[in-house]
Amino acid sequence: LDDTMIKFKKAVCYTYNLVFLEKYEPDKYMNIVGNTTLFKFVKRKLNYTTYYVNAIIRLAKGMLKSQISNIENYITQIKEQIKTKKDKIKETVKKMNDLIIFRDRLYEYRINYKKSKTKNVKFKHLKTLPHITVNGNTVTFRSFNKCITTYGLYEFEYSYLNSKIRHYKKLIGKYKHRIDNLNAKLKRLNKPRRQVFGSIKFISEYCKNKYSRSVLIDRKYNSFEVSGRWDLPSGNRTLCAT
Repeated sequence: LDDTMIKFKKAVCYTYNLVFLEKYEPDKYMNIVGNTTLFKFVKRKLNYTTYYVNAIIRLAKGMLKSQISNIENYITQIKEQIKTKKDKIKETVKKMNDLIIFRDRLYEYRINYKKSKTKNVKFKHLKTLPHITVNGNTVTFRSFNKCITTYGLYEFEYSYLNSKIRHYKKLIGKYKHRIDNLNAKLKRLNKPRRQVFGSIKFISEYCKNKYSRSVLIDRKYNSFEVSGRWDLPSGNRTLCAT
């Protein structure tokens, strides 16, 4: 039974690659198959009965459809992640710019406050930062848990504002790096991949002191799997070619 299943899975893997070439690389497919149909070519190549040839082709096509469906889902998910990261960048840039404007106004206010004899200098607050208020030579910071902290003008600029701005800059760089990685992953998802189990040279070097080449290949075919879906009309109801 094991030998039969290994032969069947080898046939499925071979046919899967033919179906892949037919869809994505038709020139290579025509060079291999010629003017005959896929059914006739597989039947002549493998010398199986009509029943098994149909089963093999149906399973191989179902696997490719599953791969295409999975890739479409992956692309959708990655695009959503990219959109989310871009939205976070916009939000973070807005917060950072507000703090930079506040810091510039605070710097001007500090200079004017020192020069003023009456100390009757008003600070132009930002509507986007209602939790930060400047009064005289102190800055009051109200956190979300209603905790009130008081800073000096110079202390608030260097201990809070500069630190927060640096944090936002690092966060923006992190988001941009993540978007670059997602875009690179998106480019690699343009189409499914053929099933390749390694070159003869690689397998031979790997098998020198462990297994024979034929045993290793049989083991690979025996565990040959292609990610799939349960709801495909092609009947690919399992994740492996069994």
